[in-house]
Amino acid sequence: MQKHQWTQTVIGSCLALFVTASWGQQLSPADMGYADQMERQRAIQVQNINQQQNAARNAARQQAWQAKENAIQAQIERYRATPYYGSLAVNMHDKGTIYWSGGGIVSDASSIQKALALCGHADCKILKTFSNACAAITYPTDRHEMFVVVDRNPNHAGARAAVMCAQKYGENNCRISSSEEKNSYAYCSGYDYGAYNQR
Repeated sequence: MQKHQWTQTVIGSCLALFVTASWGQQLSPADMGYADQMERQRAIQVQNINQQQNAARNAARQQAWQAKENAIQAQIERYRATPYYGSLAVNMHDKGTIYWSGGGIVSDASSIQKALALCGHADCKILKTFSNACAAITYPTDRHEMFVVVDRNPNHAGARAAVMCAQKYGENNCRISSSEEKNSYAYCSGYDYGAYNQR
C-alpha cells in the first residue's frame, strides 16, 4: 500500500511541477498532450490499485468462508462416525407392546436401560440394540413373534421385515410396528436421521 501511495505522490508532484513551470506561458499542444497522458496514467494506476485491493478483500472473505465451511463439514463427519444407539424392548405379556428408547443415545448400555425402564416390567426383554441405522418390526396379528430388520435405509428395513413375516404367516396376517418419530414405521438412530448426541 505504501508503494502505491508513493507512486501516486510522484506522479502528482510531476504534474504539479509541470503546471508550475508552465505558469504564465501558453501550453503547446504537445505539452497538453503530455499532461493528459500523465493524468490518464495516474487514473489507470489508481484503478489498478483499487482492483487489487478489492481482489484481496474478496480473497480474504472467501478464505474465511471456506475455513468455516471446512470446520462444519469436519464436525458433521465426526457426528456421522460416532455410533449413536437405540434399543427396542418388548413385553410379551402385554400383547407384545414395543418400547423404544429413542435414538441418538451415546452408549448402548444407556439405551438398553432407558428402553427397559420405559417397559417397566420384570418380563420385559430387549428386542434389538443398534446404532446409526433404522429398525423395522413386523409381527403376526397375535403378536407372539417379532421380526426385526436393521438397515441404514428405513424403507429397505420395512420391506425386508414385511417379507419375513409374510413368508411365515401370510401377507394378510402380518402387521408392522409404527413409530411416532419422523420415519413412521422405522425406529432410527444416528446423525443422518436427526437422532444424535443424546444422553
